[in-house]
Amino acid sequence: MSATRTFADVYLNTSLIVDVLITGAPNWHTSNAFIARLVTENSRVYFSQIAYLEIGEAIRKLATRQQVPEDLRQRYRLHRWGVDAHVRHEWMDFGLRQFALFRQKFAEIFEVPFREPLWRQSIDLMAQYGLKGHDAIHVATALNEGVQLLATNDSDFRRVDTLLDVLIVREG
Repeated sequence: MSATRTFADVYLNTSLIVDVLITGAPNWHTSNAFIARLVTENSRVYFSQIAYLEIGEAIRKLATRQQVPEDLRQRYRLHRWGVDAHVRHEWMDFGLRQFALFRQKFAEIFEVPFREPLWRQSIDLMAQYGLKGHDAIHVATALNEGVQLLATNDSDFRRVDTLLDVLIVREG
């Protein structure tokens, strides 16, 4: 990540968003520094509506795969995840509050609706580039919004670096 490069418009893949929601999660340091830079530069950020579902799933996976720092695991009693619905609700609510706080950081943030033309373009991208469905939706959304930079921690997006400027943001 060049120190002189500025980021006016950036499409954020869900994986990058999730990285900054839970302090200490994988890739948190690098992702958080990148997001702080976007905030400082008053970047316009974009994300797809499907991110809501993906974030919910990622928050669940963090708890069940034990990728949460121990202090949070204890505070939210995640050891009881499999047997206590209240624990699951509390953890999921925490993750959603973190996402709300994340969105508030930006002066301009655009939630792009998921519509049939994006779905159709996603299918084409899946076939042409071998992308997973959700990844293809993110690429189609960025392309349709005219956003040339897609920031992610997922190296699978390198497959579309002829369509978009793909910035992989991850530790090490």
